[in-house]
Amino acid sequence: MTTPVPYEQAVNRELVTIDEIYPRLQNQSSALRESPGMGYRPLMDHESSLVRFIQGKPGTYKPHTDSVQAFLDQYEKPNQNSENVHECQDGPPPPGKVCYFNLDLLGNDCTWQNDYGFDEGKPCFVLKLNKIYGWIPQEHKSANEVPEPIRERFRPDHMPVYCEGEGPLDKENIGNVTYLPPEGFPLKYYPYLNQEGYRAPIVMVKFENITNGMVINVICRTYAKNIKHNRNDQLGSVLFSLLVD
Repeated sequence: MTTPVPYEQAVNRELVTIDEIYPRLQNQSSALRESPGMGYRPLMDHESSLVRFIQGKPGTYKPHTDSVQAFLDQYEKPNQNSENVHECQDGPPPPGKVCYFNLDLLGNDCTWQNDYGFDEGKPCFVLKLNKIYGWIPQEHKSANEVPEPIRERFRPDHMPVYCEGEGPLDKENIGNVTYLPPEGFPLKYYPYLNQEGYRAPIVMVKFENITNGMVINVICRTYAKNIKHNRNDQLGSVLFSLLVD
């Protein structure tokens, strides 16, 4: 078990977003404005998507757990302490307000006290949709509109998430994946309008029994009617590799 690194001392490279360049895109027809990309943590190297560590050896996975903790620190309640932040227990926030994101939604297994599962070889990853100014997800009305593996977790007011191996061998060795919250990204956090105190919703995925000693290529997708999946652009999805030794 390791002690988390303070947010301000840790490497904190934000997930790629396009909200900063929105004024230059607002008059263009851009696929990026129609479907958001997805980012993930841990992310140690923007040039490589491989997350590798040795089960039971903290020195090999501490950089990964520090990366996750550094990102999640901005979601700690003191860091969401703003008059603009609303609890949103009964639905979307009042006009001009934003919803508070409660880390309790991510459960008790994927915490820094448990090394985010890395010590046991059951790593937890954070997923987050990249921010697009003004984008509003269009909800599916029924479970029949989403892929079969996620229908039991479907809720119309959420965007479900599904991770699988990219190829046949990856599918065979990825094992079971747990999603927290199970329903996916709540729609009440949209649209993003550069509001003060805004925090995008996140989903934690935990790889419960991935095969050790093999590089597993993982693709995670989220589903809304207006998210168009594109393997080359990774719209509405993200691809990374995982190796547990």
